Amino acid sequence: MRDEVSLLNDTKREGQEEARQEIASRICDILYVMAKGSDTAAIEADVKAKQGRGRLPPLAGVSRLSNH
Repeated sequence: MRDEVSLLNDTKREGQEEARQEIASRICDILYVMAKGSDTAAIEADVKAKQGRGRLPPLAGVSRLSNH
């Protein structure tokens, strides 16, 4: 039983690490587009293009970004 719990915890940690890496990747993508001086529409289009290629799952709230 202890081995099963340990395996479950390891799997859960791996999933959390993958989620952290995905979030970091999204942030880097958005910052890269913003650094190029693009507006919000360009950021949204870039993210949607990556979603279309299967790289990113849907990103909630991307249309609410602003250039303040």
